[in-house]
Amino acid sequence: MKIQATEKTYLDYLQYFKLREKKISNIEIGNRLGYSKKGFGYLISHYEFKSNLEYHMPEQGGDYFFNGCFYLSSGVRNTLRNEEIAEIFTFLKRLVKQHNGIDYLQTFYCIEHDCKVFAIDQLSKTMLDSGKYSQEYNYFTLILAEEY
Repeated sequence: MKIQATEKTYLDYLQYFKLREKKISNIEIGNRLGYSKKGFGYLISHYEFKSNLEYHMPEQGGDYFFNGCFYLSSGVRNTLRNEEIAEIFTFLKRLVKQHNGIDYLQTFYCIEHDCKVFAIDQLSKTMLDSGKYSQEYNYFTLILAEEY
C-alpha cells in the first residue's frame, strides 16, 4: 500500500528528514506528526525508496548495528533486483545511525514481487562487547519471509 503524495505528506517527510538527523526515534517522530506506526512506515517508504519497497516499523528498538558480513538468501538473490537490495542495505545503515542501534529484525515488503523480506542481525552490540562471541558470527542476512 503506497500513500498518496500530497503537499502535506511531503512537508511531513521534510520534518522527518530534519528530526532523524537529530537522532530522534522514528516512533517519536511519527507520534509528533500524528501518524500510526504503519502509516508512518508508508510515509518513510514513499520518499526513501525509488523501488516498490515498503518499510514496516518494528515493535521495539535494540542495539543491533547490522555491521558484520552481509549475506543474501537464494530467494532474495532470485527475487529482488540489485537496486532494491542496495536500497535496503543503505536504509538499514541510516536507521542504525539515527537510532544508535535497532531491533535485530527489520521487515520490508516488496510490492512488485508480493513478498515480505526480513533483515536479521545475528549479534547485538552487547553480545559483541561481552567477548563471548567470535567475529565470525557477526553477520546479517536478507531473507524472504517464506524462507525463514
